[in-house]
Amino acid sequence: MAFKVLLIDDEPAALEGLELWIDWEELGFEVCGRASNGKEGCI
Repeated sequence: MAFKVLLIDDEPAALEGLELWIDWEELGFEVCGRASNGKEGCI
């Protein structure tokens, strides 16, 4: 069972880097979404 993670960052390059550079599946996580701020992440 994978934990779900929501990536949130206001810098598009940092957000893309978080998703691409970290092997989330190997760590037991599934990226379920991306957002550019906290408000967007809660919607």
